[in-house]
Amino acid sequence: MSDLYTKRLRGLVRTCGENLGLSLREGVYYFAVGPQFETPAEIRAMRILGADAVGMSTVTEALTCGHMGMDLIALSLISNMAAGVLDQPVTGEEVDETGRRSAADFSALIREIVSRLE
Repeated sequence: MSDLYTKRLRGLVRTCGENLGLSLREGVYYFAVGPQFETPAEIRAMRILGADAVGMSTVTEALTCGHMGMDLIALSLISNMAAGVLDQPVTGEEVDETGRRSAADFSALIREIVSRLE
């Protein structure tokens, strides 16, 4: 599991993002059980552990795929700043609005990636 996301697919995603003029970043994803937003204290602890992003999905599916020997890449749309980062609470409405604003670019990225898969 130490090389779960393959270099080939990570490179493909980077290339597709560049072709579309999108700003993509790689980082450490911290899995939170949910379904609630994290507290500011939890976010501080996750930062200490090296988290760049926090979410409630992806990891269980990625582990299953990894155990099956599949080539794998994970993409996350960061939809909100974590609790305690800004002086305002995290809301579901903020998450939904970010998703709506980003849907076209994210969909274009997925289409571009799929069109280049071998």
